[in-house]
Amino acid sequence: MLAFEYDQSETAKGKLQEGVRRYNKWLRHEKNYDEWEYDYQFDSSGGNHQPQDFLSREERKKNKEGAWMLK
Repeated sequence: MLAFEYDQSETAKGKLQEGVRRYNKWLRHEKNYDEWEYDYQFDSSGGNHQPQDFLSREERKKNKEGAWMLK
């Protein structure tokens, strides 16, 4: 299989597999192909399993207002 011969990280292999899965999904919906089965799983997350620390809508609004006051 190409993924095993491909000398890249687990993440790179996972991104390739993610693309193949999307292509398969398109084939199933557009061409009525059968779903492919995968014997192997690769991690495409980049190893960062921590949730991102995003600001809430209200916090973003306050930051924006504060920035305007500094001008």
